[in-house]
Amino acid sequence: MIQRFYRNSKKSDKKLLLRYSKTPFKELRRVRQNARVAKKIFGIKFSKESLQEYYFWDNTTVSLKSPLIEFVLDGMKILEIGTGPSATLSRFIAKSKKNLCITAADINENFLKSGAKYKIEGKGNLISFVVSDISKNIDGKFDLIFMNPPYVSHKDLMTIGIDRNSSEYSAGFGGQDGGAIVEKFLSQIPRLMINSSVALLGVNNKYLSDENVTSLISSSNLTLSRRFYNKHEVPPFSQVYVLKMKC
Repeated sequence: MIQRFYRNSKKSDKKLLLRYSKTPFKELRRVRQNARVAKKIFGIKFSKESLQEYYFWDNTTVSLKSPLIEFVLDGMKILEIGTGPSATLSRFIAKSKKNLCITAADINENFLKSGAKYKIEGKGNLISFVVSDISKNIDGKFDLIFMNPPYVSHKDLMTIGIDRNSSEYSAGFGGQDGGAIVEKFLSQIPRLMINSSVALLGVNNKYLSDENVTSLISSSNLTLSRRFYNKHEVPPFSQVYVLKMKC
């Protein structure tokens, strides 16, 4: 898969994720940990030293690209929750926008130290890295908040062969049913939003069903404004839920 992807640098995200969805998990690890592939997808530099036993991207990271390009405007105040070891999406939006003030939060301090080593591209963009469990250590209001949360259950993590003691497990574990972190996100972020704020929540419905996600949204102080991908596009894309404050 890696070699075929190299041969055509213009492959679309949809074609990439179609192949991704048919690739064995062990092979996917190699692809997602390959700095050259990651650079082709996101247009920014990656270093192997930043992996921290994890990877640069997954299906949902790619699925969040287009929503972020559409909703992020120059000069916005942005919050990313759960940056991973390379702050992939925060750096991706910084490259194409200007004068952004980005707060990049993660509960894993090693991930933040790793992400902070990268040069931030774009004009006038600032990124601050904050150790935080969802919104615990975050203050202020944001124009846009986004997260690619852990949403895989213990059972599913065991099925795909992820070691329970690995950072990969802790970064993917969404509680026994997969929805615990999504529920925390939905309950905590309204205090960080104003009436015009937008929140983007990316979820691979293979592991946490659309029915479960929409049920959690309906029980929160947020409303589902839009599903970013049409039904015929899911899969290969993860669903991206566009959320706004309830009136």
